[in-house]
Amino acid sequence: MDELKSFKVLLDYYDEDGNITQKEMTIKVNKPKYVGEKGIGWEKRLWALTFSLTIPDHIHKFLIGKTVHIKTNGIGYKNDVKTYSEDNFPKTLTGENVKGICETYFDICRDFLWLKNLDKAELTKVIFYDFKNHCDQFKSTWDGSNFGERSDLKYKYIIGYVSKNDYRYNETKRLINIHHDRELYSYKYVKWTEEREYFFKNIYESFQTITKRLNDFENSISEDNLDNLISVNTKLIG
Repeated sequence: MDELKSFKVLLDYYDEDGNITQKEMTIKVNKPKYVGEKGIGWEKRLWALTFSLTIPDHIHKFLIGKTVHIKTNGIGYKNDVKTYSEDNFPKTLTGENVKGICETYFDICRDFLWLKNLDKAELTKVIFYDFKNHCDQFKSTWDGSNFGERSDLKYKYIIGYVSKNDYRYNETKRLINIHHDRELYSYKYVKWTEEREYFFKNIYESFQTITKRLNDFENSISEDNLDNLISVNTKLIG
């Protein structure tokens, strides 16, 4: 009997535009690998057979660096995501049974199709923003007694995209994980225009200026020169 080196199976195939057809694809039968066990005076001779399937080149290249939702039992999506990287996404799938390889290939194709459809989808370019600025009394966390005054300045803005179902993406259209980056899903947003981006950038630069002045002032304070600093900086911010 001739040694079986490969065989063909009919699988879904997506072209570079995400159009589906069926195509016979080759599954390679790898050489048996010895996985025996040894003990004192005995040896259990065991062999394992593995199979390999090569992912189409255009699908593999397209997915590298992309982030997708993790599916739940093949239906719907969890809040968690995965990223296809060169380290965890080999071009050749290898496994101990053909069914497992075909299931993995199916999941890869579904991710490819989802991302292709995302490219075609109507995403709205937006500016996410978050202000958390306040001035109030600085109080003891122990008994609530007043220690003095405090002022906190916090500001964030992000250029990104939103979909109709409110999934959020960064500026390169990479999916933002609703589980790991939950905070960003609470940010407000407005539709992007060049003028609006310039406006939010100016706010950020104003905060940069304030922060630098405060840091420089703090670093220069000493008992000996404080009075001189006060006379020079009668209005620190302005």
